[in-house]
Amino acid sequence: MAPFLHKKLLICAGGVVGVLIVALVTLPFLIDMNAYKPGIIAEAKQATGRDLAIEGPIQLSLLPLPVVRLNGVRFASPPDAKDPSMVEAKSIAVRLSLLALITGSIEATEATLVAPRINLEVDAAGQANWAFAPSAGGAGALPVRDVRVEDGTFTFSDAQTGLSVVATKVNFIASAASIAAPR
Repeated sequence: MAPFLHKKLLICAGGVVGVLIVALVTLPFLIDMNAYKPGIIAEAKQATGRDLAIEGPIQLSLLPLPVVRLNGVRFASPPDAKDPSMVEAKSIAVRLSLLALITGSIEATEATLVAPRINLEVDAAGQANWAFAPSAGGAGALPVRDVRVEDGTFTFSDAQTGLSVVATKVNFIASAASIAAPR
């Protein structure tokens, strides 16, 4: 290949990569992610039978990896629970599968809960607040398999035994295939 043609090909390839990077940086500003809030809330209700509130904005970032960030998230406990929120998080960052996006679907690979307050309770009748009742049509499948907690606070209370435990500054990663069973 002639040096001139080789140089021209490299310049064209560099231009295409540059345009692609500019598109990936600007595209999130053109998409109103907050328009998806009602759908996300409805999916959570259908899958768990519980209310989800997203009080802050939803943000999208495509570089270096696609991530959707939900700010000010609250997930309700059952109506008779001691604490009205089972989970409250400053933010939840959901990493999306790049391969799935390229093929035209949305698939989450990991969710990171930043500064969550997680309240796990067992009531006097022995019912756990982490037992979910999906609505008709809710499959109980988790939309993401890996969950990471950063700087979390966990509270566990058992009304049957009187046991109460609090753990602060908790960091961990957990995996589950469905709401009902861990992997």
